[in-house]
Amino acid sequence: SSDLSGSTLAVAAGAGTTQVDAATTVTVAATTTKKLLVLLVNFTANTTTPYTATQAAGTDFTNANSVANYFAEESDGQLALTGDVFGYYTIDFDTTGCNYTDLATKAKAAANLAGVSVSSYTNIQYVFPNLPACGWSGLAYLPGSESWLNQALTLRVASHELSHNFGVHHASTWNCTENGVRVTLALSTSNCVASEYGDPFTVMGSASTRHTHDQQLASLGWLPAAQRLTVTSNGTYVLGAAEDTTAAVRVIRVARGDGTYLYLEIRRPTGTQFDNFSSTDPAVRGVSIRVSNDRSEEHTSELQSRGLISYAVFCL
Repeated sequence: SSDLSGSTLAVAAGAGTTQVDAATTVTVAATTTKKLLVLLVNFTANTTTPYTATQAAGTDFTNANSVANYFAEESDGQLALTGDVFGYYTIDFDTTGCNYTDLATKAKAAANLAGVSVSSYTNIQYVFPNLPACGWSGLAYLPGSESWLNQALTLRVASHELSHNFGVHHASTWNCTENGVRVTLALSTSNCVASEYGDPFTVMGSASTRHTHDQQLASLGWLPAAQRLTVTSNGTYVLGAAEDTTAAVRVIRVARGDGTYLYLEIRRPTGTQFDNFSSTDPAVRGVSIRVSNDRSEEHTSELQSRGLISYAVFCL
């Protein structure tokens, strides 16, 4: 599992041939539905109600910029998020601490007592007044079914934490140097300084509600295998834009010979609601290059037309 503050909780090509991961005919996966239960909770020691049920439903389900619409766009229509909001439920909870599992247990018990069929939902989101002892805005199991929002019911925090539930990690950056000079990727990671949420191009990084990158979209099952190309030999390859669902190839994967891979991605200003890059944004002025061992660790560099700017995506 992982949390939004980063302070708590677990969360050269080798020789060979070119491998297309599947046939070039693209087949979009069937829509998956996630049913989210939002429980509004407060405490006997703090009965404030920072959000109404209508506000919570708007953020998660009904607003134009809702969490549901975010995932529908990011997944190219392959994930439908539905759900309900219940509460407030006032629970006896020690507000001087941050026992989020106790909060969840008592919130579910209160909801069940009120007649809510908690077990009929795939995911549960606990929304509550600020608990200073927690020290984070949001927290979620990765993968898992539960997330906690510490008076932080926003598109940004809710979609970030649900993305953890669905199986993706944080998007961090490395700032690397060799002999005091900034470089795209240092020979040794000891020459790199990590920033847990440094990637500015994804909801899993810094303050952004843009789509996550193609390596994570593939992990989520939202980027068809037919649009991924694994390359193990020198050559010239055509790479389409990450947002182009009709492109033959949307991400190129290159073996480095050490168990890791380069992931190459191109972003484009598409005018969509959430992936709203402008034509001058650094993300669309070059190729994003990520170094990944596919799940446990990732790093990204942004190679731009006017120079070399280092970024990274890091998954714990």
